[in-house]
Amino acid sequence: DDDGSWEAQVAKKYYDRLYKEYVLCDLKRFKSGQVGFRWRTEAECVQGVGQFSCAQVGCKNRTELQSFEVHFKYKEASEVKQALVKA
Repeated sequence: DDDGSWEAQVAKKYYDRLYKEYVLCDLKRFKSGQVGFRWRTEAECVQGVGQFSCAQVGCKNRTELQSFEVHFKYKEASEVKQALVKA
């Protein structure tokens, strides 16, 4: 619901940032030096996956967590982009 107010703009900016602040990682090929990252879905954002629980795909651990900032290079609309994200 965007009514153009300052509060709505701040809320939208925060909402948009949620998706691109944390990533989930796939460590299946970790031993060969390959790690995969992907953005969280809306449902994962609401559940706090990757922020309040482990960021590894399929892991549900919520204790002894550590956050890391990593460089994430990705392609969006045929344009290569990169971001500093948390995992």
